[in-house]
Amino acid sequence: MTEEQADALRRVAATRRISQAAVLRDALDLVVASEERTRRIDRAGRALGSFSSGFADTSAELDAALDDAFSQ
Repeated sequence: MTEEQADALRRVAATRRISQAAVLRDALDLVVASEERTRRIDRAGRALGSFSSGFADTSAELDAALDDAFSQ
């Protein structure tokens, strides 16, 4: 840890009136949550287009498609 990082850690801990360990735990939680969010976004991006219905107008004709599906 650099001296600047140590100073910032002490300053944040003092301002928040929590221990330096608590500041580090909170920071780690934020990093882990951010990485998880990035992983989910990447996964969703890879899934786009994977579940094609074969119809180009499904979203435009959603009401008609639902009426058809539920009237049977």
